[in-house]
Amino acid sequence: MIEEWRAPHSRHAVWLMYAGNYLFDTGGVRWAVDPVLLDNKVPEAPALDLRQDLAPLRFVLLTHGHSDHVDVRLWIQLSSLDCHWVVPDHMVLRFVKATSLPRARFSVAEPGREIEVDGVRILPFSSPHYEQPALGEARGVPETGYLVEVGACRYLLPGDIRTYDLGATPAFGPVTALFAHVFLGRSAAFSARPPLLDAFARFCVALQPKRVLLTHLYEVSREAADCWGEAHAQMAREAIGRLDGGPEVHIPGWYTETRL
Repeated sequence: MIEEWRAPHSRHAVWLMYAGNYLFDTGGVRWAVDPVLLDNKVPEAPALDLRQDLAPLRFVLLTHGHSDHVDVRLWIQLSSLDCHWVVPDHMVLRFVKATSLPRARFSVAEPGREIEVDGVRILPFSSPHYEQPALGEARGVPETGYLVEVGACRYLLPGDIRTYDLGATPAFGPVTALFAHVFLGRSAAFSARPPLLDAFARFCVALQPKRVLLTHLYEVSREAADCWGEAHAQMAREAIGRLDGGPEVHIPGWYTETRL
């Protein structure tokens, strides 16, 4: 995966490092979203040192504090590189404590305030990583999503959305690609028709993507009833296809190049 990522590319491309964790090459600018290594979740996996391998990184975006999106050991490794970090305001204390990086090495992601790194425009926004049960208070964690613009290409990364309420997500207009993390209902992975399937499909189409990438599959530390796999992504692809204006849908595999 890293050899492919480091090689020259004629088109923008992305690789999944883990369930919802990305390496990008967009016109020679290489960047990551929530980079993690497998040993962060699977103790039996080898503990790798990727400082040399990931040296081409120009910037890293962080979204939220859940363990499948935070790899502190890798943060410390990457802190030695000449790359810039974009860190949500709700993660700054944890990030600085772990890495000891000076303020000049990172930007604080504040919703609605654009950041530019190496000609790439990055617009953070608050993303609804909370569930609204029928009774009681919503539960979840603060999360920051990103609209990343490279030339005419616009990549929307809302993150781990749990409530498919368009009123809680900014309207960005048409986007080149939407990275949609599959969540179809709590403890519903064995359901023949998960309760949030249609809501997820409508939400994806309403964000006006030319292409949808369905990710966040096989998060191995979850209980089976909460672990989404390719069969669920296929359900979501079919549900999106039944809607008017349904975009092209792709289900990327881990560690393989997906052209954008």
